[in-house]
Amino acid sequence: MTPKVAVVNSGIHVHARPAELYLTADSMSGRLNMNVIYDSNVFEDGVVREWLGEVKEAVLWYLGQTHQSRRC
Repeated sequence: MTPKVAVVNSGIHVHARPAELYLTADSMSGRLNMNVIYDSNVFEDGVVREWLGEVKEAVLWYLGQTHQSRRC
């Protein structure tokens, strides 16, 4: 079974400290949720989306490796 990851925009606006970027994650009922909180005066949306895409790819790779090692 391949892990499924989807980027969902929750529409919540949280203020970050100036020049800060935070990645948060939680899991519930087998679902992993990742959130990015950042200073939009410093970071461009496109750069943050690209970075989050790379984090998503890394998570998929890690979870895939974890599932493969459990099957052995």
